[in-house]
Amino acid sequence: MTTILRVANLTKRFGGLVAVSDASFEVSAGEILGLLGPNGAGKTTLFNTVAGLYQPTAGRIEFLGRDISRSKPHRRAALGLARTFQITQPFAELTVEENVMVGTLARCNRIATARERAQQYIGFVGLEAKRTTLGKQLSTGQRKRLELARALATEPKLLLMDEVTGGVDQSAIPGLIELVVRLKREGMTIIIIEHNMRVISQLADRLMFLDNGRTIVTGAPAEVVGHPTVQSLYLGRKHA
Repeated sequence: MTTILRVANLTKRFGGLVAVSDASFEVSAGEILGLLGPNGAGKTTLFNTVAGLYQPTAGRIEFLGRDISRSKPHRRAALGLARTFQITQPFAELTVEENVMVGTLARCNRIATARERAQQYIGFVGLEAKRTTLGKQLSTGQRKRLELARALATEPKLLLMDEVTGGVDQSAIPGLIELVVRLKREGMTIIIIEHNMRVISQLADRLMFLDNGRTIVTGAPAEVVGHPTVQSLYLGRKHA
């Protein structure tokens, strides 16, 4: 299979704190890689470094065969790398449609075309009824859907999803999971952070478990979930 992303010996330090230590992994086209780990494990820092919000202290990031280790975030987005955030950040005073149009304008320069494409992505995430609603008026679950629609509007080849079900009402979780399943069926390549082990095991082809910035184990969901260190950190040593 075609390798979309290749990360080699990636390290990110903040002063004396090593947030990510010597991480190496690859992601193939159409694959979903799930990132697991306790709070402070380095998952979001790894995301931010791959997305370009942080510059790596050491190591190399290749996307579609190109070295993007020092590229700015907008350059990576232009190549086809998009991400969502754990804490959603819609443009509060813009409508749902206008928020998604911001994403479509990365690929087209005609307002009419941008509006038409935006409506397609709004339909995909199930926000048709909220098309004219302001971003600040949406619930957390609706904001998650909007964030996804805006990211998809940039036509990514690799989508980084940070805590897609984090902070939402329990009743909204199944619908958000179904959106990821639909993307998987359509062949989208995804790296996803998710604390809910049951959810991420259901969605991911492979899991990578991090702790204190280091990769503990990578493999099939059953292999990773059954790893003694993973069970100890998630379930407690007594139960593990």
